[in-house]
Amino acid sequence: MELRRLDTLPLEIISRILCFLGARDVVKFRLVSKLFHSITYDSVIWKTIYANARFPRPPGPFSFQSIRFLEQTLIRSERLEECWTTQPMQAVSSTQIRLQGSALGQPRIIDARWLITFESYRQIVFHDIETRSRQVLWEETGLVTFWDVTSVTSTGGLSVYVVFRKNTKDIWRASWRLLEFRVHGESGHLSYSVSLDVPTGTRYLGGSVCLISDNTPFLYIMGQDLVFDTRTRTFYEFPEFGTQLVEIHAHQLFVAPRRVLLTNTHIIVVSYHTQRLAVPSSAVELTLIQAFVLPEDRPAGNSTAVLRLSHEGITPDHLANLALTRNSTIDSITEFTSLRFLRLQPESNRLHFSCVDLTLPRSHSNIILALSIDVNDIFTVESGIHDPIMSPTGYHIEASDDGHVRGFCRNRAENNNANTS
Repeated sequence: MELRRLDTLPLEIISRILCFLGARDVVKFRLVSKLFHSITYDSVIWKTIYANARFPRPPGPFSFQSIRFLEQTLIRSERLEECWTTQPMQAVSSTQIRLQGSALGQPRIIDARWLITFESYRQIVFHDIETRSRQVLWEETGLVTFWDVTSVTSTGGLSVYVVFRKNTKDIWRASWRLLEFRVHGESGHLSYSVSLDVPTGTRYLGGSVCLISDNTPFLYIMGQDLVFDTRTRTFYEFPEFGTQLVEIHAHQLFVAPRRVLLTNTHIIVVSYHTQRLAVPSSAVELTLIQAFVLPEDRPAGNSTAVLRLSHEGITPDHLANLALTRNSTIDSITEFTSLRFLRLQPESNRLHFSCVDLTLPRSHSNIILALSIDVNDIFTVESGIHDPIMSPTGYHIEASDDGHVRGFCRNRAENNNANTS
């Protein structure tokens, strides 16, 4: 029997063979020759491999998902599948870190490597867990009362941001500051980058400090209700509340606390409203979702800019407890932006999980466009806990921004023993 060289086979046959390989095997095959290199960029191959894959991955393949996205997602998922195990975890090592002076609040761990503490109410200290080194990166002259820290990964590498509130003589006008530190390569050395005064204006929104990034280029400073763009180092505030969807009068509307969700393209604000009707003792529950974008013109100097309302939508569904599970995906043809969230809805001793999809048309100038809200139920879990939200030990959900969601929910078996699913 005569054996034929692979490069003499028809291209359709080679493409068909590649559809049965894994993503990393196809990438290796790409290095053999120029011919094979061009074949491996066939969209049909990657869509077939993606559709037939048997490991966790974001939904797809869709027309708006590029070959690069499918390839990188499959490679990450293959590596995750190899590492995924049901075996119990074992302690590999332990490190004891001794703090110097009293620590303010709970220490924070960033990127599974650095333990960050605010010691003696004045010093920001980074402890490298791997090398056991200690760095004092900032020393404040005044007394700090609240602080928080988060990290942002960009093309320039990893940056660490710290925000803190410092008391002044006027207890109603505290001073806020935002610090940026850069991480240098594999050495893990951190260095001070910039210090910015957080604009407070006349706002007093309580003493709590919380910094949220959600794997986006933005920071949300809870306590001052500000958005910070880490790329341009610009602060943004929200415009005065208003909506064009329904006619709402102040005496007809009760506005509950809102939720701010960050994405790569939009800042999403979810607010819950009770609109009182003309009939006595009757009202309608509404969830208003508004999307904001950065204004086209940046402010001069250090002034604070105002976000622009670009989209809004309203639904009778109570969309509380949302977690971003798929970040901004832009359709190359329609230029619509798609976002996906996981919703957790408690009801008595049950937990309802549903998928919330937002579709935002491309925004032009100052026109406010309608966004579509699509809610689809996924499943319901018997939690065995009367009020799951008030009992945080009853469940824990971790959602990535590329489609993966994992977690646990404690339920009750017939013998009243707790199980985890």
